[in-house]
Amino acid sequence: MVPGSAGKVRGVVTGVPEDISMEEFVEVVSGGDVVGARRLGSRALGLDKVSPTVLLEFGGPLPRRVYSGCLSFYVREYVPSPLRCFNCQRMGHVAAVCRGQGRCGRCGGAHEYGKCGVGAVVRCCNCGGGHSAAFGGCVVQQKAAEAQRVKLVDGVTYAEAVRRVGGLGVGVQVAQERAVGPVLEEGECERRVVLSEKCKHECVVGKDTLVVGRVEFLAFLCSVVNVCSQVKGRNARIDVVVGAARDFMGVIDVTGEMVHELMKGKGTGEGR
Repeated sequence: MVPGSAGKVRGVVTGVPEDISMEEFVEVVSGGDVVGARRLGSRALGLDKVSPTVLLEFGGPLPRRVYSGCLSFYVREYVPSPLRCFNCQRMGHVAAVCRGQGRCGRCGGAHEYGKCGVGAVVRCCNCGGGHSAAFGGCVVQQKAAEAQRVKLVDGVTYAEAVRRVGGLGVGVQVAQERAVGPVLEEGECERRVVLSEKCKHECVVGKDTLVVGRVEFLAFLCSVVNVCSQVKGRNARIDVVVGAARDFMGVIDVTGEMVHELMKGKGTGEGR
């Protein structure tokens, strides 16, 4: 037997004949305590085709194989796709509970999806790569998927799984906590957390304190230096800094407009 998760134990098999109904499959399958079955991806394949991939639900441990007549099916663990918020595009929560700023899944801008300005380039607001936030090859999505696998196999909470895989990137994790609060344990109600801890140097950590790793901070600096050398004007450079802070340090609640307003009358001339 391979380890399953607490609660529902689910596995996936492929190669199930198209002419067998799921009710019949549950009745005839052996090798495990199968209590439910449904085909996966049928809609994607079209109405005239039936998916050969089936999701099984077990009333006991996940077996390595199940059998139907002379057919043998290898059972692999079912790992749900990681959650991605359609509002802020971050991983690990859904839009219904999101308190973060809305972002375009195509360019990462602070606007609705598809309402990108002329000349906007495709950029992931999670990793900074040249792809949309929905791209399955995104390194942040891959880490979130690995966290889902660890949660399932090790029987731990999602919060613990994220810690075990090294987080979703410091910047992304900070952004998520600002959007929906710290990752909660399963079944735990949402609570308001006040950051008033002190570090070992007696530095007060307040709600506006930015905590970021060395790698993310260096990546932020390198991005600013590289991109600012290619743009002209104070406003454009401010936008570059704000964008890099969002991408590498998770600062999603500060906009370029806010910084422009703050710097008005500070004696810094355009073009410097």
